[in-house]
Amino acid sequence: MPRHDRRRTLRPRCDGPVLDPHQHCFLGRPAAMKVICDRSALLEAVNVVAGVVNSRGPKPQLACIKLSASKEGDEGTLTLEATDGEVSVRVSTLSVEVK
Repeated sequence: MPRHDRRRTLRPRCDGPVLDPHQHCFLGRPAAMKVICDRSALLEAVNVVAGVVNSRGPKPQLACIKLSASKEGDEGTLTLEATDGEVSVRVSTLSVEVK
């Protein structure tokens, strides 16, 4: 069996090792989220955080922006985080609807 076919049949589990570096184990937390926010606020936050992202570095983990959504009462918050290994940026946007 070719390597790419074998990799497709394997699924990461939270109680075992993650087999594919592009898939993550969420330790029992839901992996999907639905966020409704103002497009211009999201674009502004992404532009700020993207200044730190190093897309040509040797570590592909540092070429991403982490999105986290949380909800307290009626208000939701969307947090964007990125690092290049030396500098980290965290930006939060308020008035977000999290489902």
